[in-house]
Amino acid sequence: MSVAATVLARPRAACLVGLFLLGSPAFAADYKLSGYADLRLVYPSDTEGFLVGGLGKSRWGSNGQASLRPELGAIVLRGDAQPIPALHAVIELRYDTQQKTALDILDAFARYRPVSVTRWRWGVKAGAFFPPISLENPDIGWASPWTLTPSAINSWVGDELRIIGSEAGLEWRGDVDHLALSGALFAWNQPAGVAIADRGWVFDDHPVGLLDHVRLPDAVAEARAAPGQGYSALYADEFHQVDGSPGWYLSANWDRRDYGRLTVLYYDNNADPAARDSVAAWHTKFWSGGAQTQIGNVTMIAQGMTGMTAIQPSATNLITTDFRAAFLLVGWQRDRWRYALRGDVFSTSNSRSGGEHGHAVTAAVSWKPYRWLRLTSEVMKIDSWRPQRALDDNGPPRVGETQFQVAAKFSF
Repeated sequence: MSVAATVLARPRAACLVGLFLLGSPAFAADYKLSGYADLRLVYPSDTEGFLVGGLGKSRWGSNGQASLRPELGAIVLRGDAQPIPALHAVIELRYDTQQKTALDILDAFARYRPVSVTRWRWGVKAGAFFPPISLENPDIGWASPWTLTPSAINSWVGDELRIIGSEAGLEWRGDVDHLALSGALFAWNQPAGVAIADRGWVFDDHPVGLLDHVRLPDAVAEARAAPGQGYSALYADEFHQVDGSPGWYLSANWDRRDYGRLTVLYYDNNADPAARDSVAAWHTKFWSGGAQTQIGNVTMIAQGMTGMTAIQPSATNLITTDFRAAFLLVGWQRDRWRYALRGDVFSTSNSRSGGEHGHAVTAAVSWKPYRWLRLTSEVMKIDSWRPQRALDDNGPPRVGETQFQVAAKFSF
């Protein structure tokens, strides 16, 4: 593993390094604070949400008692520091009452990218950061400019993946083409895969912070409890190193102004599925590919992912989960209005829970009357089939969910 990855192996260490860099006098020459407060009116689905241990697919569940209610989406603060043109440090903090600690850290990293007068440019990045997968979530706080709720793919990326290590990249800038290659070595993401295996795909605009944990379904906690005894809530700490092997990814991007952008990434956390200490390691690997293009005022984004995760609880018992998902988003911008329509399909196959399959449609309308205010309404309909519901909850395996939200986002 690289020196930077070793130094920044622990999530808390990465956070402290980011806070130290942003707070040091050397960074005072060019320092910027930005962020937003996201306030919601929510009419949730009538299923029990995954944040409280249910098998629902939407963030705001109600367990059969749906009613319009106010909620806090999140409060996000971002600090940027750039003492010299080549060096840039970032830290993002989020306040959210639905996480383990009300104030958490989403990412904290430093990037060194020297100015180049040739067609070639290189750079390195170290700390804790999201992998370069999403074309849908470019805004701070892992947010999208088109919808309130990300796709199933990018909801999972926000929940289970964080690169805690170092990345190196190389770019070639032609007259119309821009090619970029990058690769990373990282640690402390070996439990990644437990949520996609035990909970399945969800739609979540609440990415897990570095100090937070993921709630697993109560049906899983009950199945793992001793016979005749009660069970307690079961959580997974995503940012944990179980064995000594570093994970890695490789990515490639092609941009052309008159066509758009293509991306491809291969990720492998390289975990030993038989390793465990206080938590178990999951060997997770996948391919992700995306495309984005613009025709006039219309933007189209497509992404697909296919992969697997495995755990080996005993020498003769290897449990694998294959997962696949894809989405297409079409957005139209006119003056201060944005309209978006997205379709998702998703599935898993798992010998333990029976897997799942489903689809979802999301529609959103945004209006930005001022630079600091965006008003968004969103409706999402999800239809999913998961036999685990019938086995553990004595409910129907197929469930339809509808979630409606109106958000006021105050930015600064």
